[in-house]
Order: sequence, then C-alpha cells, then structure tokens
Amino acid sequence: MEGSQLFEIQKLDGRPGSRYTVHYGEFQQFFKGNEPSPIQITASIVYCLCWMIFGYFTGYTRMRVFFTFLTLYWAVGAAYLIVAYYIDNFILSLPAVLIFVGPLYGLRYFVGGTYDLSLIFINITIVYGAGIIGFLLGYAINYAVKSKQ
Repeated sequence: MEGSQLFEIQKLDGRPGSRYTVHYGEFQQFFKGNEPSPIQITASIVYCLCWMIFGYFTGYTRMRVFFTFLTLYWAVGAAYLIVAYYIDNFILSLPAVLIFVGPLYGLRYFVGGTYDLSLIFINITIVYGAGIIGFLLGYAINYAVKSKQ
C-alpha cells in the first residue's frame, strides 16, 4: 500500500460480481504489529486532545456526569478487552480492538514495548487522565471566572 493512500479497495476474488472490501490503510500496520506511522502517532495525539477538550468543556459547564461517563466508558472498554483477550475469539475482540485500542496505537511510539494487554491499559490510563485533566482545568477556570465577578 502506498504511504499516502489511506483507504484501499480490494476485490475479494477475480470473479465478476465479486464483493469488494474497504480497508482503512493505517490499521494494517496495527494488525501486523508494526511500529506506528507518523499518521498514527498524530491521530493518537489528536484523539487524546479531543478527550481533553471534551473534558474541558464539560468541566467548564460543570457537567459532573462527565466523570461517570468517562469512567464507565473506559471501564467497560477495559473489561470487554479483558474478556475478549481471554476468550481469544476474533469476532468478539474486533469491536473492542477497533473502538478502544486502535485509536491509541500511536501512543506505542512514546510508551514503547510490545503491544500487549498491559500496554493497552497504560494507553487507556493516559487517555482517561487526559479527560480528567481537561475536566479539572475547565472546572477550575470556570470557578476562577465566577469568583472574579
């Protein structure tokens, strides 16, 4: 696959009327266990920043339900990953990998090591922490603005 091509369309077989499948190109490196590309590293950083910004705005508006949402989202994701890991079923693990692990794959560049279950939980902790930091920052700024008025 070309480095600049993000989507690849492949024909499943050569017969006429055969079905086509679309692959998101950057996930190929993830599934093969290769080092993350610069696009994956950038996408993971942007993903963390999005959680931080979302946390900031919910903290600024004092929506405390964000803590519950964030904790449940990542706790359910971590539990689902553990179950999928120990059941070792590809069909069950695919949604967990695409939703919870795939966007964090670029963080492997910063954390290092092989991409196993412990590294996945380190990455989840990083994103969870980014959301919490964003929330607390937004909450503190809102408090400072309100106290000056």
